[in-house]
Amino acid sequence: MKSKLLTRLLLLSKKPTSVQEALGRLFSQSDLEVVLGQCADPRELLATVASLTGEPNGEIVKIVAEQLGIPYLNRIAPIEIEELSSSPRASLESYREAGAIPIVLEKVRVGYACADPGLLSSREGFRGRYWLAEWRVIREALEISEQRLQTLELERELSERRESRRMVLRTLQLIAQEAKGHGATAIGISRVGERLQYHFKSADGRRALGTVHPKVQDSVEDFLFEEIESETFLKTLPGFRGFTIRPSEREVELTFEGPKAVQQESTQSQPMKVGHLSIVSKGEAEEAEIEEPLNFSVQEEVVFSKAEIGPKVLVIDDNEVFRCVLHRFLERLGLVSVMASHGKEAMALIQQLPEPPAAIICDIHMPHMNGIEFVKRLRAIDVVRDVPIVMLTSDDNIETEVEVIGAGADAYLRKNQDPRLLSAYVHRLVEKRRAA
Repeated sequence: MKSKLLTRLLLLSKKPTSVQEALGRLFSQSDLEVVLGQCADPRELLATVASLTGEPNGEIVKIVAEQLGIPYLNRIAPIEIEELSSSPRASLESYREAGAIPIVLEKVRVGYACADPGLLSSREGFRGRYWLAEWRVIREALEISEQRLQTLELERELSERRESRRMVLRTLQLIAQEAKGHGATAIGISRVGERLQYHFKSADGRRALGTVHPKVQDSVEDFLFEEIESETFLKTLPGFRGFTIRPSEREVELTFEGPKAVQQESTQSQPMKVGHLSIVSKGEAEEAEIEEPLNFSVQEEVVFSKAEIGPKVLVIDDNEVFRCVLHRFLERLGLVSVMASHGKEAMALIQQLPEPPAAIICDIHMPHMNGIEFVKRLRAIDVVRDVPIVMLTSDDNIETEVEVIGAGADAYLRKNQDPRLLSAYVHRLVEKRRAA
């Protein structure tokens, strides 16, 4: 059978389109049925032939590749992660099912190494040049690719966990800082409906209520009720001394070293807004409206408090990176930045601020409410209609500039202009606002 197979392989000249078709021209129908009967996986068809004939796998693959008219590969590189689609695991599974793997040359996908080109003809996304290879070699390359993907996913997961932990600890420190400012030595944090609420008692006996920002409340809650059981967490929070967990009430109490008692100057009849808290007398606590935190910004970590100095400038841009850039830029100018990602969020934020911002820097193209619509709505509100607005955009046409100025903006700048120009505008508008 061995010599007959090799002789017929050398004599055949017509190019088949699949491994099975090629083998059908090399074996008698009865012999082919034996081969197919011994092979449960079509990707293993050539390995089955090698086993039955006693020929080396590589030799069988090489001869069949010649008959198919496609190159033969005996070594295959694993897939680079960037070559995978947005769903890398689905891509790997698709390659595994097809018995194929992409061939990339100089970062360009030029085709596929496959165990059988006939398995690819009916599948979408497998267009291009084909190479024939042992399924064993292809499988090993796919396994290495999957291991690389698992490593990358683990690294990303660890990075996300570190960032989440950093934000959780930062949140707790900010709440503690607010509490210490009112003479408290402990804070309670609990789930109230859809909100994560925190509370403490001020030095003069009043109760302070507040809520954690929705963007971080789930992470804070998970940490408090799932990870806080280890005493080691206290080492990551300077100034914290201990904690008490009340599972039935879904509440955690954190204690810390508080400052000397601070007497707050306010009446007992009206809540006093401080930072992102609403402080009310003990008797009013249950009826008082719990306010959302005043711009606890997850990205920029900006929190309002009376300890802050410098005028506040509201920055509105849906690009997180650009918001961070402006935050640092304004900080160097001695200004406090308040962040919003679109006009609708900015309108809600302005209503919560204890006083209007000294100036607003706003992008034009944003989701939910664009910059032009934001300007029009702001100018219709009496208490903030005079707040100066600088529009920043990537647009470079006079029509947009005319529309922006017509809507009520005080200045129009392009993002690629010299930043000193923005500095000059903001400084002038803030000083003008102060003098008004």
